[in-house]
Amino acid sequence: MNSPKVEQTTRYFLSSLPQSRLLSKQWLLVIRRHWAVETTHQILDTAFKEDDKPWITSHPRGAAVLMMLRRIAYTLLTLFINVTLRSDDSRAQPWKTLMRSLDIALLTARAEDLAGLREHPAPS
Repeated sequence: MNSPKVEQTTRYFLSSLPQSRLLSKQWLLVIRRHWAVETTHQILDTAFKEDDKPWITSHPRGAAVLMMLRRIAYTLLTLFINVTLRSDDSRAQPWKTLMRSLDIALLTARAEDLAGLREHPAPS
């Protein structure tokens, strides 16, 4: 049986806070959360092409609404990847592949495919 490969690297981070301000575990959490945010922005920039296609530039409220809708879509797709997709290979697919699959599903959906998604009347 193969033993797992262990790698160790040294990374340096800069902060205006003194090192004594946080415990080691707290520093690690701050760094990981920072990179989680950076990863999210990178996905929004590449998969959603936020930088290339602002779509709304003349109305600040419209731009803010579009930004929120993109983040909602990102959150739902992240949940889809992490909860619905079962295999490691499916979960590891690039965002570009996931977005293309979603695009194809939306473009090729027929009326009978969407029949169960109709809004139900609100209860009286």
